[in-house]
Amino acid sequence: MADRIRAPAELADLENMVLPSRACLLAVRDTLSPAHRAALADAVQMARNLERRDSDPDRRAAAALAVLWETVGCLELAANTAAPWVDPRVESANGAWVEMTIYDPTRVNRFYQSSRNWTDERFAVLSAHRFRRGNDTTMLDVFRDEGIVDERVIAAFAEAEVATTRFLREQFQTLASAWEEMRAYAAAFEHGLMLVPAAVGEIVDSAGAVLPHAIVVWESRGEGTRGHVGDSTAAAIDAGEYAGSLAIDVAEHVADARLRVVETFEFASDGIYLRPWDRPFPYWVRRGDLTEEALDVLNQSRIAWVEAVEDA
Repeated sequence: MADRIRAPAELADLENMVLPSRACLLAVRDTLSPAHRAALADAVQMARNLERRDSDPDRRAAAALAVLWETVGCLELAANTAAPWVDPRVESANGAWVEMTIYDPTRVNRFYQSSRNWTDERFAVLSAHRFRRGNDTTMLDVFRDEGIVDERVIAAFAEAEVATTRFLREQFQTLASAWEEMRAYAAAFEHGLMLVPAAVGEIVDSAGAVLPHAIVVWESRGEGTRGHVGDSTAAAIDAGEYAGSLAIDVAEHVADARLRVVETFEFASDGIYLRPWDRPFPYWVRRGDLTEEALDVLNQSRIAWVEAVEDA
């Protein structure tokens, strides 16, 4: 069997669907995700160095705020990457990539707040086991329509979908909480570093006793303040690093899972070819969530193409 064959002439709409989708998803997986990961790592390293070595509480607080700012950027990347499939708001015949290019100021907030009420089917859309919310078709349905009916594949696909859905539901509890807790701190950092210096303001209880807060910021909206409880910024830094890294993982997973079929296309100088589709069934689980039999099928699956032969 050939490693590649020439693509059929009646290929899907390249100009308006395949190539723009490929460009958007590649940008997320290969450019935006690594850039956010590097920025988060730099902010975390600086904040931890200051937490250990600098006696100035304001510099420590400012560095921790920078971490939360980067974390919120990671959370926004995950939401803007996944929402066109999980929470579509734009109808387009050209595919979900259209919505990825449209700025919606309410998208991220809606995405995380609604995740608490998502059904298993919506999490399956997030993991790419189902195509898009509002469309019940699964990848396995397509394979069945094409005559690929292997009971081992069906069983492994179902196992992967259930385990990935369960894993993502658990992780989104962390992401939704992080978005709710950190976005106001990130806004204070963004809007001119609205930090309340330790020498200027303190937080006290009803009796006037000072309550230790490692970070105190002005609300970017309204006239109140908010603070991170405790003497140390270490907990805020750790939480920001964990949530930000997880959000980048989500963005990469969504982009990679949906790029796999697109990357079967090879664009050569003499035309377009189809290459084998390796590991077409995505999964994201903890070690031990899948049986060894299912893992073998998922990791070794490959769909190859053959030339159509007309009857004489």
